[in-house]
Amino acid sequence: MSIWNYNNQLTYSKFLKENFSEESNQERIKYIKGFQERLSTCDRNWARRCGFYPLIKEYNFKSALDVGCGDGTFCCDLVHLFGCEKVYGLDIASVVLNMVKNIDNQIIYFDGEAKALPLDDNSVEFVTAFDVLEHILPQDVEKTIQEFDRVSTKGLMLSISHRLSGEIVDGSNLHMCVKPFKWWKEKLSRYFEVELLVGMPELGASGGDSKIICLKN
Repeated sequence: MSIWNYNNQLTYSKFLKENFSEESNQERIKYIKGFQERLSTCDRNWARRCGFYPLIKEYNFKSALDVGCGDGTFCCDLVHLFGCEKVYGLDIASVVLNMVKNIDNQIIYFDGEAKALPLDDNSVEFVTAFDVLEHILPQDVEKTIQEFDRVSTKGLMLSISHRLSGEIVDGSNLHMCVKPFKWWKEKLSRYFEVELLVGMPELGASGGDSKIICLKN
């Protein structure tokens, strides 16, 4: 085990999860440390920043799971601005650190990872994941998309960054899966009809962002 893993697992051992792989626990610790030491942030409402609110209003869905929910601001907006009746949020770090908002206790939060969603099949109409997939370990991408497909009945709304993050924890960039849009489209198209709403698909892994909606086949 590297010095980084050894020292961090000693310091943050109470946050290790038995059902996580060693790699997943290492990533969990990295985000927990980042949030606690303010090396990274969980209070950015990427759904609003990326311009998804008009689209959410248009689709008028009543149930959703927000993966990588951060502090839960978007989850609260789903309830109080858009009238969603069933809202879940999932995050690998912010939930266990009790950093999430839950106005009127109308949101159910899960402490977990995207590749193993704690919901039954067809539990929600839409899964949302804004600036999340680039944080996934590359070997977990396929399983994560399968999970999105399993729990949703209508599809996904997501934004993906194709550039490295400005947030670095212990020398590790938090964007671990920086790929061009065409790479993501090939993965997502195995399960969904993929529409690029805003983006530059010709860009490689060095820059750009994509705004995407994926509907069930």
